[in-house]
Amino acid sequence: MPRKARTQRPVAAPGQQYGMNQDQIKAQQVMPLPDRRGPVSSPVGAAPLPGGAAPQPPDALAAAEQMQPPPEGGMLAASGRPDEPITAGLDIGPGPGSSAIQGVKPPPGSLFVRMAQISGDPLWLRMAQQAGYR
Repeated sequence: MPRKARTQRPVAAPGQQYGMNQDQIKAQQVMPLPDRRGPVSSPVGAAPLPGGAAPQPPDALAAAEQMQPPPEGGMLAASGRPDEPITAGLDIGPGPGSSAIQGVKPPPGSLFVRMAQISGDPLWLRMAQQAGYR
């Protein structure tokens, strides 16, 4: 006997643009939302608030408004190497190729060995052997 589905009944949010309600219902029919009507547990390690009130999630919009851009412009800052081609270190385009990159390259398949150590799955070791790891 199949288990009873533990999903919510499809419901559209009120106040949407014309046609959006039906799209939202169809999307929930294709991929139903999990049933969340039961008691919701507090996040692990969350301290109870005075009066027994549940902790509230942070207001993401307020947090975003308080964020400051990184110093010196971050990714939007001017280049520290304006004369270096953007393709430097690649084997295509202007600039030095990958042979100019200094450092020791890891042996082939070493990532697979590390994944095998982390997961305990022997499939990763077979993949390392196929990649030529010794």
